Amino acid sequence: MLQWRLVYTLGFLLVHDCSYFSPPFICERIQSKTLIVKYSGNLYKICLFGILVTMMKISGSVEEIVVEDDIALEALRANILNLSAYAAQIRKLVEEKTHKQVKAGSIVVALSRLANKVKMLPALRPRVKIIDLAIKAPLCEVSYEKTRDNLVSLTSLRAAIGQNSDFLTITQGVGELTIICSQSLKPRVVEYMKSKPVGQYDELGAITVRFNESEYIEEPNMIYSLISELAKKRINLIEIISTFTELSFVVRKPDIERTVAVFGKFLGG
Repeated sequence: MLQWRLVYTLGFLLVHDCSYFSPPFICERIQSKTLIVKYSGNLYKICLFGILVTMMKISGSVEEIVVEDDIALEALRANILNLSAYAAQIRKLVEEKTHKQVKAGSIVVALSRLANKVKMLPALRPRVKIIDLAIKAPLCEVSYEKTRDNLVSLTSLRAAIGQNSDFLTITQGVGELTIICSQSLKPRVVEYMKSKPVGQYDELGAITVRFNESEYIEEPNMIYSLISELAKKRINLIEIISTFTELSFVVRKPDIERTVAVFGKFLGG
């Protein structure tokens, strides 16, 4: 235990500004501000190991922080991140993770090394190509508890509606059932389901986008690319419905036009 404390202490002194702590048996500062370790042999090796351990802890902590910050990660990958400003921003967090004082310069070095690593990563938001876009409105959404009686009623509702609705989705979750359909069908839904809904929305619209299978199914972050564009416009999503190569984004009626404008720029790639 004492050996490890010595390792971390020596590493800390070598990496950080130690002008305030310079006993003669460890190190001294000369005019060029270079630290000279007086002892050699094993002690010198321990000091070097202490430097590596200290820097590894800083680098690991910095990487953890950047990976959790998708904006900073993408900026670093694109080589447009201000390293000095970002180092100052995350300095306290790095110190909390490493349980010690950390100089901003050490964080900048860690960020520089990480930049070379993340440059090989693909873009966080891949290029999206929509081959078709359709709008369905007005719609409604009604949700019920998933009980045996409601499941029986749902079967009857499906049989009654049949192919008469141009938009109908039924989702069975762990504890709930959600029906999204044309607004005109809501009275029939309420009639057949009988029990009190746990939630309902009226005057909705669905913007459905369709992809080529080969460019969508196996491509990471395709949905994220679309949702992030809606988020930038502060458009609230009520629901997302998916089929094999289609995604339907359900929004409130006043947001339909803005949602179409966002997705329209992806048509044809």
